[in-house]
Order: sequence, then C-alpha cells, then structure tokens
Amino acid sequence: MHGENDPFYPVFNKESRERYEKYAELLQQYKQIILVGRLSEYKYYDMDDVVARTLVAVEQAMQG
Repeated sequence: MHGENDPFYPVFNKESRERYEKYAELLQQYKQIILVGRLSEYKYYDMDDVVARTLVAVEQAMQG
C-alpha cells in the first residue's frame, strides 16, 4: 500500500539492483535504445543533471 512517505525516486536496494542488472543485460540486445534518467538508471537526478546526462549519453552513442 502506498503511503504519504513513499519516495519519489528509485530506491536502490537488493531487489531493485537485481532487477536493474536483469534489464541492463537485456538492453544489450538493443543497441539503438539509450535509456537515461531516474527510473532507467536507478539514480536520483535533478532535471539539470538529467539533461546533462542525456547529452553525454547521446554523444557517446554517436561516437560508437
């Protein structure tokens, strides 16, 4: 049940780390997909950090 103290960001615990590793492994099959942000990286980001991270990820993808 969701309460008023639920976090608004991913909590990186054992269960979510295992889930993240499983999805990260599956993602290797799809090189054309770039995932960034709080939910895809299980990290807390402010919006300016998400934009900066996205720009870096796209630049890395373009370099091959």
